[in-house]
Amino acid sequence: MNMAAVVVHSAEDVRRTLDAAAGSPVMVISAEDGAAVIGADFFAAMVSEGAARAGAPAPEVWLDCGNLPGHVMGALRHGCRRILFAGPSSASKKLNDIAAQQGAVIASRPADAFDLGHPVADDAALAAYIRKV
Repeated sequence: MNMAAVVVHSAEDVRRTLDAAAGSPVMVISAEDGAAVIGADFFAAMVSEGAARAGAPAPEVWLDCGNLPGHVMGALRHGCRRILFAGPSSASKKLNDIAAQQGAVIASRPADAFDLGHPVADDAALAAYIRKV
């Protein structure tokens, strides 16, 4: 993942991210365990709504499935093609094989993602983060 990674919690966060990116490539990531908390379908709809508000195409979208293989399988069933997984390597190999057969990718959560849920995550800090990546 060689682009800015931004953790979003709402459609407004997606809009803010796309506005700050100003056409630069950016990925939006669900909050940790987003698959369990809001689900794949809601997250996809939230990103689509935010992109529409920004008048921009949808960014690269990653759903965090935590460390539960079942959430990865559910995300794949719901059409997710970019999934974050923090589970055991024994499960990762099997899940990667299944994902590859469906044209999906599983990766680890980027450590340097900018989290818009942080209290000091204002638009200036977001834009500076995106520019430096």
